Amino acid sequence: MKLVRLMLPLLICATSAYVQAQSPSDWKEYSSAEGKFRVLMPGEPTKGMRYKGEDSPDSVTYIINFQSGKQAWTVAYFDEPVRPANAEAIKKIFDRTRNYRTRSEYHKLVSEREQDFSGYPARDIKVRFDYDKTRVELTRIILVGQRVYEVSVVTFADKADAPDVSRYFDSFKAEPLTDEEIKKLNSFSAAENEKAVPRKIRVSRGVLEAYATKKAKPSYPPEARSAGVSGQVEVSILVSEQGEVIEAQAISGPMELRDASVQAAREWKFKPARLSDIAVKMEGTLIFGFKL
Repeated sequence: MKLVRLMLPLLICATSAYVQAQSPSDWKEYSSAEGKFRVLMPGEPTKGMRYKGEDSPDSVTYIINFQSGKQAWTVAYFDEPVRPANAEAIKKIFDRTRNYRTRSEYHKLVSEREQDFSGYPARDIKVRFDYDKTRVELTRIILVGQRVYEVSVVTFADKADAPDVSRYFDSFKAEPLTDEEIKKLNSFSAAENEKAVPRKIRVSRGVLEAYATKKAKPSYPPEARSAGVSGQVEVSILVSEQGEVIEAQAISGPMELRDASVQAAREWKFKPARLSDIAVKMEGTLIFGFKL
């Protein structure tokens, strides 16, 4: 199996990613030979990955993601070391995957439901975002053999039942790994894995905040408060292999509030990130809110 380098965050945790609603004619089937799935997408997706230990202690997570605007369409998958032996083992996998998607204090589980999806065990979960109550994340966790798929949509709360959302989920098809593919998967060497590991990964806001060991709130600039300036500031940061913020830049939000947000972002600390036991830098964004 060939590793792909991470290019985009999982606003997955999905997190945090977005995409403009597309007309039906824009939708095309995306097929992944490595992922052994196909699904309708509203545009050409990009590929990425989350590092080992996030979704599974034994596997990196591969991500197919299309984003733009304020919605997102994502398929992520990872492999368990062995096929789950019983219903209790499957439940533990689903619980762990659900907990990952709700590990941030800003992501709240709304509902979850067990189901059968094309003959495979599955669980649907719905997550809301405390920092943006206009949007929700809908995820279907599907176990196909020993491969776990997370098929998710970030969309507007009032569009959760829209036809394009149902069409996306219903279009997903996957095939189980063959015995030969499982053998290759299990024999994937540490040396090959290390060569494929990027030294810098981009993570979702939820992952970034979950790995924070110290969080700092910005001081409200007196001039901005007096002028009645409020809102949110998004700050892009780069975290070193040791968990220190080495770069911070405001990329959106009121100009009067940006310096204070950048200063606060530089004070954050994080657990060191590792990908397949290799220390890596993390890129991501933080959001700071200012209310009068």
